[in-house]
Amino acid sequence: MKSSLQRDMEKSLPTEGDHLFGYLLDNASKSKFPAVTLSAIYANVKIYEKNLD
Repeated sequence: MKSSLQRDMEKSLPTEGDHLFGYLLDNASKSKFPAVTLSAIYANVKIYEKNLD
């Protein structure tokens, strides 16, 4: 089994990273929870998507 994010990336398609990771980061920020690893994952997804153009 693969996640939809992985399937999208394997096909060089845009991902749902903003919806998923952006939502989680917003909640972490509101809760003042340090989400360092999540921030790194989100940054990597954004770099991947920027390179699709």
